[in-house]
Amino acid sequence: MRKINLIPKELSVPPQIVKTSAIISKISIFLGILLVITILTTIGILIFYSFKLNDLKFAENNLKQRVGSLQQSEQRLFLAKDRIAKITKIRANESLSDDVLEFRKFSDAMAGNPDVSFSEISLDSKSSEISLISRTTNALSLIFSFLKATKTYENISLSSLGFNPGSGYILSLLFE
Repeated sequence: MRKINLIPKELSVPPQIVKTSAIISKISIFLGILLVITILTTIGILIFYSFKLNDLKFAENNLKQRVGSLQQSEQRLFLAKDRIAKITKIRANESLSDDVLEFRKFSDAMAGNPDVSFSEISLDSKSSEISLISRTTNALSLIFSFLKATKTYENISLSSLGFNPGSGYILSLLFE
């Protein structure tokens, strides 16, 4: 069958333009499909990386918590190490523990006398100093007689002796 064209030849579209418009429409359909595929791929990649980013943030928070707990453990370990070093230092210094025992004997002996009270105690490995308040001369005599009887220290020096009418005799003894 033949094609019948009722449009005059002057108004008809040349065949090259028809071919070109067909090619352009095919290219535009292809580019539209390519654009849709690119947009869908981009959206998919964005969703994938947002999930991955959330997973990384969760892992980061877990690591921060672990670092915090490790820092606390390190602090506790450091404190324990420091305490052990101090305990070792104290145990190595037996003379100081002997001084503490001797002072305990002295304080126990004076505890029964209400006229004697301790105001300051300084214990050291080489020397110790005790400051006492004695309300009466009898209590003062008791202190000196106890110290004379113990013979634990080589030298006991009376570093200060004073009298206050309100509190009594204030004396400071240096043990070496």
